[in-house]
Amino acid sequence: MHISPTIKSRFTQIEFWGLTSVFSIGLLFFTWQSLGSPDSGEGRALQREFSEWGIQFGYYKHYFIPVVLRFLTYFVCFMYLNFRLLPNIIENGFTWNSLLLILPGFSIILGMNVASDFYLHAYLMKSLGNEDKAVAYIWQSNLIYSLWLCFAFATYTLVKYGGLLLLSYFEIHTPKVAYLRQTPLITWLMIVLIGLVLSFFSNPAISLLWLTILPVLSVFYYLGYYRFIPFALTKKRTKLVYAFLVIAYSILSWMFIAAIVMGIANREYPGMLAAVSTSFFLAIIAAPALWVWFHYQQKRKENVQVLEQKLGQSTAQLDHLRTQINPHFLFNALNTVYGLALTEKADSTADAIEKISEMMRFMLRENQEASIPLHKDLEYLSNYISIQKMRLAHSHDIDLQFDIPESIDPALSIAPMILIPFVENAFKHGISLQSPSFIRLVITLEENQLFFTLQNSTHDRHWLNDPEEKNHGIGLQNVQQRLALLYPQKHILEAKELPDQYKVALTLLLQ
Repeated sequence: MHISPTIKSRFTQIEFWGLTSVFSIGLLFFTWQSLGSPDSGEGRALQREFSEWGIQFGYYKHYFIPVVLRFLTYFVCFMYLNFRLLPNIIENGFTWNSLLLILPGFSIILGMNVASDFYLHAYLMKSLGNEDKAVAYIWQSNLIYSLWLCFAFATYTLVKYGGLLLLSYFEIHTPKVAYLRQTPLITWLMIVLIGLVLSFFSNPAISLLWLTILPVLSVFYYLGYYRFIPFALTKKRTKLVYAFLVIAYSILSWMFIAAIVMGIANREYPGMLAAVSTSFFLAIIAAPALWVWFHYQQKRKENVQVLEQKLGQSTAQLDHLRTQINPHFLFNALNTVYGLALTEKADSTADAIEKISEMMRFMLRENQEASIPLHKDLEYLSNYISIQKMRLAHSHDIDLQFDIPESIDPALSIAPMILIPFVENAFKHGISLQSPSFIRLVITLEENQLFFTLQNSTHDRHWLNDPEEKNHGIGLQNVQQRLALLYPQKHILEAKELPDQYKVALTLLLQ
């Protein structure tokens, strides 16, 4: 079973913005907490360690800046591996070039961990009593931690692609349970993945905080996209109504997060800070981004509707071309029967009428389908040629050669009335009762490829004052348009006009 490209594309967009949002909120939360109360939390604990060993502690130098740089490095490397390198490896297979791209990423993470640790745990130089021991300890501990991060990324990847396979399965086998359908499953898969990321980097209390914030963000997306914005668009003051709804939801979110974190984790300051940060993020960042995203999706839907409209116009044009073609052949056939009826009263006339009835039946039935079996189209072509041969049977200066396959794979199909215009055009412009004339037609098949080659003589009709002297008929123009509509990139048509003959070569990829 393969992952659906549609599922993968949609999830990738949600995953990118989801991870970016979580990182942004996390960075905002850390910055707010660190700058707002530098004498609490991990910074305060580090300061005590530094003071114990008589080392001067700089809050920004030994804590804030190293931590921010470390997590910025994690984020950039993770996004590159997850959205660029890993999809390329899955699509093209693992190669040595892939390994050469993975190793620098691992080296960057390891290097950043070691470099930041020399500032975060500078007191180890004294606490371990020897600088060499301290350096060795920092390198060893950060090597293990970097390998742990690789394991965390591998776990994230397995869960992610397992979820995508499940989503692809349910795309084919639509579940009856609503919670197992595409949109809810994508949401819960995203929450599980973000929960995994948080569990790798956070303590239980902080994980609870995040797992409270994530459902709030998910609910906001659904309410904002499917309720708030559509409702606001029906009102005169659209943006004002949308802003009011967002503010109301932000206030409710603030109350919910604060109550959960303060009630369960018993952390008053982090709970209030997380509640305010989330509400601020919803109102200032998420709401405008969701507004832009909604209108972008609406624009895409409009583009799809325009394409569908153009497709409908093409279909209508195709139907119009068919209505032009059908009477053209019908009148040709009736004129032939009329000529036979005037010149002879024999069995050939009855045979011609029978073939004409078969041709009319073909035009009334099969010609209305988008595609028909190839053998039926060639049978119609053979009937047309037979009637023309009857008309020209008494002309000894006309050389007619036709090679049409009789054994045809019944599975092959073709759009009706694609080949006949070329043959009709050959009889119309290539036959003269006053001059030697010829038509040579060869049709061959190789698997699902049809090769159509037609040559016919040409004559100087200037003395007849023929208005179509250099015009090869509306039928030929129509079939060129139909080929472009029905067989784009699946046909090759070459037409060459020489002084004494006209050549047509068509290669068609059948279905």
